[in-house]
Amino acid sequence: AIGSAYNSSLSYSNEPARVLYDYLVNPNYGKGIPHSLIDAASFNEAATYNNEQVDATSSDSTQVTRYTCDAYVDTAQPLIENVEDFLTTMRGGLITGDNYQLIQDKPRSTSNLVHINDDKIIGSIKFLQANKKTLMNALRAKFPDKEDPFNFQENITIVESPTLQGSTYDGTKLKQDLELPYTTSKAMVE
Repeated sequence: AIGSAYNSSLSYSNEPARVLYDYLVNPNYGKGIPHSLIDAASFNEAATYNNEQVDATSSDSTQVTRYTCDAYVDTAQPLIENVEDFLTTMRGGLITGDNYQLIQDKPRSTSNLVHINDDKIIGSIKFLQANKKTLMNALRAKFPDKEDPFNFQENITIVESPTLQGSTYDGTKLKQDLELPYTTSKAMVE
């Protein structure tokens, strides 16, 4: 478990939450944050989720680890940039305040939902319709592909979602670029 007996249980891992935790607390090549200022429970929850076995792709049922982090970290690069790169490997975010908490874009339990009705609304609600600047239907991801001796390759992945009106929006290709420097397989990029 992350945070418990940390110094006595060091071992190699490419699990992204452990890698990020190590980077945050390490005084030599990271930020040197005291363990007491990190919400270890959020990192442990993320590690459990990241280590789950899932289908490799929607068309390949081979079981693979959900998220891995295969990084060559340039410690001369600004710390915030390295942290952002680590977070891309697990669809994560870092909340800072009283402590550092790791959050992830993942399915959540519906038991803690808040039901909104007229009694809970103060003021007015404004609904903004998504537009071409906020939607995408194609993603061009640049990553070091382990199948091609870690050369950066550009791969285009089509995002399928009914909210994106299929693969086009009024017949327009809406592409965004994304660099994933610590993701090394096309399946994980997809």
